[in-house]
Amino acid sequence: MIFVTIGSAPQDFSRLIKKIDELAAGVKEEFVVQLGFTRYKPARAKWFDFVAYEEARRYFSDAKVIVGHASAGPLMHAREFRKPLVIFPRNGTLHEHIDNHQMETAAAIEGISEFIEVVYDEEKLLPAIERALKKTELCLQKPYVASGSVDSLVASIRSFVETLNKP
Repeated sequence: MIFVTIGSAPQDFSRLIKKIDELAAGVKEEFVVQLGFTRYKPARAKWFDFVAYEEARRYFSDAKVIVGHASAGPLMHAREFRKPLVIFPRNGTLHEHIDNHQMETAAAIEGISEFIEVVYDEEKLLPAIERALKKTELCLQKPYVASGSVDSLVASIRSFVETLNKP
């Protein structure tokens, strides 16, 4: 199963979901898509808008490959469950988010692990997913991150969240 998650941003991300729905017709793996607020509803892929956190974790855990927006959630869950990750950032200039921070995040993530691919053009999604599928078993056997960049990012996010919880 390929799990596609686009988070909870209120902006539409139909560009990615339409391409995933198209790919679902030709790829042998099942696609399960978390749509959030995206208006396009896939005809070929299974989908839902939102699920409880524990159910979402099961999708991350059960997936062979995760396709996600350029956010901490897909990155941390892919690392936790040792899954190949294809990042497809929301583009602020296309009104898929409030600004281009996901494009900047994706650029910062490029090259930090052999198990993370960053794709900006939907026409390059299929080859990236196919490469990721070939790395599923290897991902379970090798260290997930080759550089400390993700560790630093995760530590920064945790530190920030902890400050929010303090009185």
